[in-house]
Order: sequence, then structure tokens, then C-alpha cells
Amino acid sequence: MHENTANYRNVHYKSDTEYVYHVAKTLLTVIGIWPREDTLSNNIKMYIQTTIVFFLMCFLMIPHVIYTFLDCENLTKYMKMIAAQVFSLLAIIKFWMMIINRKEIRFCLNEIEVQYRDVKCEEDRLVMMNCAKIGRLFTTVYLGLTYTGALPYHIILPLISERIVKRDNTTQIPLPYLSDYVFFVIEDSPIYEMTFVLQMLISTIILSTNCGIYSLIPSITMHGCSLFEVTNRRIEALCTWNEQDLRDRIVDIVQYHLRAIE
Repeated sequence: MHENTANYRNVHYKSDTEYVYHVAKTLLTVIGIWPREDTLSNNIKMYIQTTIVFFLMCFLMIPHVIYTFLDCENLTKYMKMIAAQVFSLLAIIKFWMMIINRKEIRFCLNEIEVQYRDVKCEEDRLVMMNCAKIGRLFTTVYLGLTYTGALPYHIILPLISERIVKRDNTTQIPLPYLSDYVFFVIEDSPIYEMTFVLQMLISTIILSTNCGIYSLIPSITMHGCSLFEVTNRRIEALCTWNEQDLRDRIVDIVQYHLRAIE
């Protein structure tokens, strides 16, 4: 046991780490809020991406809020719109919280990589990977439920809703987010169709923001569980060590446990 532990090196630690948060990284990199390494090129990319995404979110939400308070006809419709606005507002708050706390989150992600790199034996690595698989399963189920529940609301519901009758007696499909664009008119083609597609795109971005951030929760939670599982395995293995090495092993277990808590 001494020899195997001393000579073991996890050569797959980078791919193991990538497996833990791959889904969240994929979703959040697209919108620019994945906490990359702090370099000039990465910072420039982040500022450009986040500026564009935040502008698009405001382009969707502000006219929607204006319509809600100025043009909404009844309480039922008003409540539906308020619910959509709360969902969008929470996504914007999470968006900025990821940006503000990116250094702390990057530190946590680096720690995950270090813990996979410094794993003591293949059995410990398998324990951590099994927990990572459970985290991936929770993430997949959450994404499936969220996308299948929310996307039809933004795409299918407008298509089956009652058509809007224009002054020239033609009809239009209602926008996914009924909006009042104060400074310009969007009713005419092709601006209306472009706005329709743009709103669907922005709502998908907002949905991806929520999904990307929430997918970090089961991934990191299960990684924490894996560290406690490994700590438990080391405690159970104490009886196999001789008295001379026992003190060093206990110190190592305590330090590992403290890192898991952190």
C-alpha cells in the first residue's frame, strides 16, 4: 500500500476535472461569464461578450417592462408577464454575480483540478469520478426538464396564440415577449420577424445563464461529497499503517478534511 500510494500519479487529472464541470463550462463560455484564467486576451474577450449579452438582455427586458405597466389589459396577463420578468431579472443578477465573483469561482475550480492531480491512488480517483457521474446525471436531468419546459413557452406558445390584427387587416404572430419599443416601430416586416427571432435568441441566452449557473451546484456539491468519501476511506485504512507512520497519516487526513470543508 505504501509503494502504490507513493508511486501513483493521476495522468488523467485534466480530463477528470473537465468532466466535473463540462456542462456548465460549455453554457457559460458562450455568454462570456465562465471564469477563465486572468490574462489580457481572456479579459478582453470577457468584456466584449458580457457587454453584448447584457445589452441583449436589456433589449428584451426593458421594453417588456414598459409594455407590462403601460399597455397590459387584464390582471391574468399582467401576472404572467411579471413572472417572466422575475425570471429574466434573476438571470441578470446571477449573470453579474458570476462576473463579480469570478476570481473566487476560478480559485474553487483550480482547487478541483489540484485535488484530482494529487489523488493518492486509483481507488480514490474512482470514488471521485463516481460522484462526478452522479453530479452529471443531476445536471442532465435538470437541463432536460428546464429546456423542455421553458423553450416551448418562448417558441410554441406564441405560434398557437391568438393572432394580432393590424390596421391593414393583416395578422401577425405575437412576440414571445410582448414589448413596447418606445423609440421605434417594429410592426412592419421584416423588422417584426427579426425582432421575433431575436427575442427567442435572447430568451435562450437567459435560459442558458440560469442552466449554466445551476449546473455548477450539483457538480461542485458532488465533488465535495467525493472528498468526504475519500477522507472516510483514509480513516478506515488507518489500521493498516504501523505506529510510526500513524501520526503522519492522521495529520494528512485532517488537512485533507479541512480542504474538503473549504
